[in-house]
Amino acid sequence: MQKFILGNLTGVTIAGDNDAGSASNQLNRPTTIILPHNNSESYICDTSNNQIQKWTMGASSSITIAGSVSGLGDSTLYLLNLPYDIWIDLDETYLLISDSSNCLAQRYTLR
Repeated sequence: MQKFILGNLTGVTIAGDNDAGSASNQLNRPTTIILPHNNSESYICDTSNNQIQKWTMGASSSITIAGSVSGLGDSTLYLLNLPYDIWIDLDETYLLISDSSNCLAQRYTLR
């Protein structure tokens, strides 16, 4: 994922690298990024890794907060199968996760 400043054609990588993968410094088909008001971290829906990743700005790797690479496909809490979208509430206390292949929405408490 790259951040672009308006008017600048060169981006700065804020998450991932140039290759798709499942290592803590990689993403695989990310579909959504959420930047909370504090701007010190981001939440990324890492769809093909079946995970939600938390990236602290300036970090070289992520922390998985929900899901696992295996994405076994059952609807056990926070076991995700191709999550597609995420949303954060105004108080930044939880994420809503659209878990597309499990056909459900999950609520993940941030704090």
